[in-house]
Amino acid sequence: MNLTKKILFVAFTPYHLINSIYYATIIKKNTICENILIWQDFADYNIDFSIIKDVFSTVYVLPSLECKNKIIKQFKKFYYIGYGFSFSVIGKYLKDIDNGVMVFCFSDAHALTYKVIQKLKRKKKYLILIEEGLGIYENKERKNLLRTSIINFILGIKEEKFIGESKSLDAVILKHPEWVKCRKFKGCKILQQGNIFNNCILNSELNFIKSELLSYTNDRRKILLWLGDPIEECGASKSVENELIYELSKFVKDTHFILVKPHPRENREFYRNIESNDIKVIDLPKFNWIPIELFVSFFEFNTIITVISSAALNIYQLKNRAQILYVYNLIENIVFDHGVIEGALKMKNVYCPTSIEEVIKLIKRENNISEKMIIENEEQDISYIIEKINEKK
Repeated sequence: MNLTKKILFVAFTPYHLINSIYYATIIKKNTICENILIWQDFADYNIDFSIIKDVFSTVYVLPSLECKNKIIKQFKKFYYIGYGFSFSVIGKYLKDIDNGVMVFCFSDAHALTYKVIQKLKRKKKYLILIEEGLGIYENKERKNLLRTSIINFILGIKEEKFIGESKSLDAVILKHPEWVKCRKFKGCKILQQGNIFNNCILNSELNFIKSELLSYTNDRRKILLWLGDPIEECGASKSVENELIYELSKFVKDTHFILVKPHPRENREFYRNIESNDIKVIDLPKFNWIPIELFVSFFEFNTIITVISSAALNIYQLKNRAQILYVYNLIENIVFDHGVIEGALKMKNVYCPTSIEEVIKLIKRENNISEKMIIENEEQDISYIIEKINEKK
């Protein structure tokens, strides 16, 4: 008899969803387990879940907690991630779930994930945390405003202080285990994740997007790929980033155009005032939720520019000749833990320019970027997961 009968995936961003589909597809192919997705629509992504009906036997969808009516908003938080969670459909399901469940999550410092872990506290389970971005390497405690803390206390909303703090974690899947500092994840099995976007199954399923992108990429000039980020969440102003994009476009417009891929959580209207023939903003209403990593095989480029996006590293690993320019030094008032980027800056062709002149200089040298070896997905994580699922009681 298998140790694990049910596999739970707790996700709330498109990046989480793509990872969940990846692991669930492989698990379904290699075991007889039942995949269940618990999804919180964090930012009204409008995802059509019928396209993944063959991957997950059940999909529980929590609606977005955002609401113009403040009373309704607080009630939704109380019911879905607060004291009322036990009475929700998911709470009731978790109460009756059998022992031996395996849980995949992406942030134990998220209220829904925290509730799921607590609900399974007395169950026999195996909890796996998958890297969602550079934040997993932080040890810095997140602090809420006093008002938010009081409201959360009243509603029964709890969360860990930083990603990876939960004592219930059994294993952690990281892209760069060597970047882990201090004694974080002590006692956990640490596994290295290959680049899941270097996967022929995922890419073939999305081949239809190539034609959708033609209107953006059909240009004689080279592409500079700019990855948007919700930098307001880090204390910075989006207008400052837009100003930087606009200024850069004036210097490079004869040889390059800037192709902007907004973050799925961003409002695309932020970029409307700088859109032009030299600055093109990808906007595919049906597919805006899909991570940029699944687009990049459909067009050519050598330079990735971003303030602090984790996606840049995933894309970099897919290209044998590419460079990343992290431009956070050119953004005023941005606040984040610089320690999370230290490992990336030691990688070949990854830079952190301190002026727009330096950015331009690096762009001009892109024809001379040396090739690097594309690391194949060794599937260390997959082998371990399948082995763990097939363990005898």
